[in-house]
Amino acid sequence: MHPLNHWAPHFVERFWALELPGVKKYIALDADRVRLNVDDPLWAEADTWFGAPFNEDVRQIKAGTAKLRPPQDLETHHVDFFFAQAHCVDIKWTDGSGIKSFQALELKTQDVQLDVEGKKYHPARYLHAEFDLDANCFRHFDGAVQLFSPDEYLQRRDSDFNMTIKNAAHVKARSRKLFKLNGPVDTGTWVDLCCHFCSGNPLMIEYFAGVYPRHVTDVLEKIRAVKQSQRSHRGDRGLKYSRS
Repeated sequence: MHPLNHWAPHFVERFWALELPGVKKYIALDADRVRLNVDDPLWAEADTWFGAPFNEDVRQIKAGTAKLRPPQDLETHHVDFFFAQAHCVDIKWTDGSGIKSFQALELKTQDVQLDVEGKKYHPARYLHAEFDLDANCFRHFDGAVQLFSPDEYLQRRDSDFNMTIKNAAHVKARSRKLFKLNGPVDTGTWVDLCCHFCSGNPLMIEYFAGVYPRHVTDVLEKIRAVKQSQRSHRGDRGLKYSRS
């Protein structure tokens, strides 16, 4: 989300290569540079894991909300590095008139801010999709970056998509749409693009696959083993001291 960084290179690559019958593609250009980086072949994303055992038959998914967060026993620097500074991912499914709608919002930790026109905002990645129950495929898919003021961020961070129903305070973030697909999109392609749009954040993979990618699981096991070893070492030292 910083102008000097590459933005989700694998998402752009996949989106650019899509050839879906009857689908019109739209993608935003960077107004400051008005071009994509097609010259540097060295940039790559390593965390391109994805899966869809959440329920590949989207018609069977029940309406409701979900919130995914990094493990609470991790240190801040671990969340920053292994979860792309994600505070949480909110998911919501709704039903109506033969259409099942999907929303996802990825909120970052509080220290992630952008300066926009002299004001501080908290950026969040947002996804929206519509699944046609009769056609058994997605008919619309779009993504955006939403900008929350510090007050809006604190209201929204630990709530969910139903906060406007539960709370009279209505949070309406500024939004800049980045892409959209209109036309039939299969579930596998949709899941792939969702995961690459939220590049670097295994919480999205966890939602679709039910587990973290293996490399994240390995790292978590090592971090916890080190912590356990340190606790045991401190306990041994305390026991020896009490005996002396």
